Amino acid sequence: LSHAGMTLRIGDALRRGAWFRFADQPLDEVRRRFAVGPKSANALAAGSASPWGPGGISPTQLANGMRLADTAAVPYDSFGATAVG
Repeated sequence: LSHAGMTLRIGDALRRGAWFRFADQPLDEVRRRFAVGPKSANALAAGSASPWGPGGISPTQLANGMRLADTAAVPYDSFGATAVG
């Protein structure tokens, strides 16, 4: 929260939600089902990153994903996301 715009970014992420049980369904279908729109212009202007781009995951998320992949003996793939910070 110490970075500029973080409260706005987190609030926008919470508004959009995290619906893991629907992860195998097309994103547009899930968004329509729950009336969840895209990121707000304010969140984007504050620097909110795509989950698949630079800054899309935190260093903790990156480390946890790498550790989980290692435990499962599978290659780690961030799908393009990189940690910033």
